[in-house]
Amino acid sequence: MIDKSEITEQSDKIENYTMGLIREYSSGLNRFFLITAMFALLLLLAVLWFIVKGSVKKAKEFAAPIQMLTDGTVEIAKGNLEKKLSIRTGDELETLAENFNRMTEELSAHVENLAKSAAKRERIETELSVATKIQAGMLPKVDAPFLGREDFELAALMHPAREVGGDFYDFYLLDGNHLVVTVADVSDKGVPAALFMAISKTVLKENLLYNGNPGELGAVFEATNDTLAASNDADMFVTVFTGVLDTKTGEFVYVNAGHNPPVIKGEGRCEYLPKPENTIIGFFAGLSYQAGSIRLKRGDMLFLYTDGVTEARNAQKEFFGNGRLLEVAENFSGNAENDVGKAYGAVNAYAGDAVQSDDITMLALVYK
Repeated sequence: MIDKSEITEQSDKIENYTMGLIREYSSGLNRFFLITAMFALLLLLAVLWFIVKGSVKKAKEFAAPIQMLTDGTVEIAKGNLEKKLSIRTGDELETLAENFNRMTEELSAHVENLAKSAAKRERIETELSVATKIQAGMLPKVDAPFLGREDFELAALMHPAREVGGDFYDFYLLDGNHLVVTVADVSDKGVPAALFMAISKTVLKENLLYNGNPGELGAVFEATNDTLAASNDADMFVTVFTGVLDTKTGEFVYVNAGHNPPVIKGEGRCEYLPKPENTIIGFFAGLSYQAGSIRLKRGDMLFLYTDGVTEARNAQKEFFGNGRLLEVAENFSGNAENDVGKAYGAVNAYAGDAVQSDDITMLALVYK
C-alpha cells in the first residue's frame, strides 16, 4: 500500500553514500599500493645498480693484476725481457708478480749466456775449420804427386772422425830411387791428437831425410822415439808403419811400430805383411826398433791403413775386422786410386748409418 521507494529512500541514500566512501577508499588504497610498488621498484633498481657497479669495480680491481701478468707474458714472448711488473695487492698475485720479475731476470741472464756460448762455439768451429784445412794441407797431395814416374803408383785418403784427427799418411823421395811411405795413428782424437800428429810426422820425416839411409830405418825410429818421448808431457803415443821402396830393385825395407800390418796383394797371394815385434813410439825413450824387408814384384800392391778401417762398426757394434778387409783386398784391381776408393766404400757400406768412431786412413802403393 505504500511505495517501496518511500520506505527505502533513506537506506538507499545511506547505501549509496557508504558505497561511494568504499569506492573512494579503494581507489586511494590502489594508488597507495601502486606508488609504494613503484617506489620499491625504484629502490630495488637503485640497489641493484649500486651492487652491479660495485661488483664491476671489484672485478676490475681483481682482474687488473691478472691482465698485467697477461700483458707482461705477451711482451716477453715478443722478446722484451726488461719488462717488470709492479703489483701491490698483498696477496698471492703480488708474490706471483715478484716471481715473474725474477723469471724475466733469469731469462735475460740465460739469453746472455746463450749468446756468449753461441759466439764461443762459433769461434771454436771457425778455428776447427781452419785447423782442418791446415791439417789437410800438411798431408801430401795425391793428385799426380810424382809426375813422369812410371815405376810406382800412389793413392791415399784420410777421413777424421772429428774436425781434425790423429791419423796421418806421408810419402816422399829420399833420392831418385827410394820412395818413403808412412801411415800412422796417434793414440787420441781431436785437437790434441792433431798437434801430436804434426810433431810426429815432422820429426820422423826430418830424421829420415837427415839420415838418408834406408838400411838404418830402425835407427831413424829410435831417434824419433827418443825425441817425442822427451817432450811428451801428455803421455800420448803413436803407432807408425814406414817403408822405403827401392824403385829399381823392388826391395822394400820397413819398420812397424805397433801398427796394423799392411796387406800385400800380388799375383797368387793376398796376405798381411809379417809384423816385426816393435812397440809404439813416443811413450818410452831408449827403445830399439828392428826393420823387416821384402822384395816386391812387378804389379804388387801394398795397402796401408789405420785401425779405423778394421775397427769400423756397424749398427750392431760389430767390427769390420781383418778378415773382411782381406776379402776386399782380394778383389783389388791393381789401380791404386780405384782400390783405395773400393776399400773406403766397403767400410762405409758396412758401417751404414753408424757414427764414425775413429779416424780412417788408407794408402795404396803399386810397384810397377
